[in-house]
Amino acid sequence: MADHIPSDVQAFISDSIGSIAELELLLMLADDPATTWQAEALARQLYVTPAAAESVLARMTSRGLLSHSAEGYRYAPQAPALGATVKALKEEYQKRRVRIIELIYAGPTEKYQSFADAFRLRKNPKAEP
Repeated sequence: MADHIPSDVQAFISDSIGSIAELELLLMLADDPATTWQAEALARQLYVTPAAAESVLARMTSRGLLSHSAEGYRYAPQAPALGATVKALKEEYQKRRVRIIELIYAGPTEKYQSFADAFRLRKNPKAEP
C-alpha cells in the first residue's frame, strides 16, 4: 500500500505531535543534534510566538526527545528506539508529506470520537419495546 505509514510512526504522531509546527520543530532539531537552540530563534524560524515555541520545547523535553540547559534546547532522544522512530518519521514525511499531515490533524479528532462513542447510548437488543 503506497500510503502505509509504519505503526510506530503512527503511534508517535498520535502521542507526540499536535501540529505541523511541532513536527517541523522536531525535525529541524533532529537534523543537527549538536546545535543548541533558544526558543526565540526557533520561533523566528517557524513563524510562531516565542511562548508557543517554548511550550512545544518543554513538552518535547518532558517526552524525552530534547535536552534543555542554560544554552538552550537540543535534540537528544533518551532512548535509541525513540531516535529510530523520529528518523523513520522524517523519512515518511519526505515521501508521504500529505499523509503525515492528515495523520497529525486527524489524530485528536479520532481519539475524541472514540472516547465519545464509549458513552453513546445504545438500545438494548434484549429489551422489549
